[in-house]
Amino acid sequence: MYSMSGFFVEIIPEHVPDDGWTAIAQFSRQCDYRKHDDVPKASFPTNVAYGTRSAAERAATQWAREFITSSSEVLESSLQLEEAARKAH
Repeated sequence: MYSMSGFFVEIIPEHVPDDGWTAIAQFSRQCDYRKHDDVPKASFPTNVAYGTRSAAERAATQWAREFITSSSEVLESSLQLEEAARKAH
């Protein structure tokens, strides 16, 4: 898990048969871990594709940094939707 600009990011590598590796980036707010509650998480495909798991993880980590910088509104909206869905259940 990585700490990036107020978020925690978990990179989840996935093997693509006959094609190498890709990864999912799962985001959560750091401040949500202070509460003793279920932490909302939002997952996004990174669309990286590399021959090795470690290369895919490195590329996905860089993708996540750029995603936070360029799309923080999308990320925050996704986390709010997840939070609302959890409260509804």
